[in-house]
Amino acid sequence: MLRRVAAQLHLPDAELRVELAAAQLVGCAMLRYVIKVEPLASVDPEQIVARLAPVVQGHLTGP
Repeated sequence: MLRRVAAQLHLPDAELRVELAAAQLVGCAMLRYVIKVEPLASVDPEQIVARLAPVVQGHLTGP
């Protein structure tokens, strides 16, 4: 699945970018739902999206 996403980026380092974005999201999910680290576990989801979305976007489309 990650390779399919990487293919859509048309960049030489696309696989690395997609893997970094996935690592960011999986890490956040692990801390929030599995390990239940506070305050991440109980913060409003909109706050997480607001802070995490620019980082993930940067991995995918940044310089």
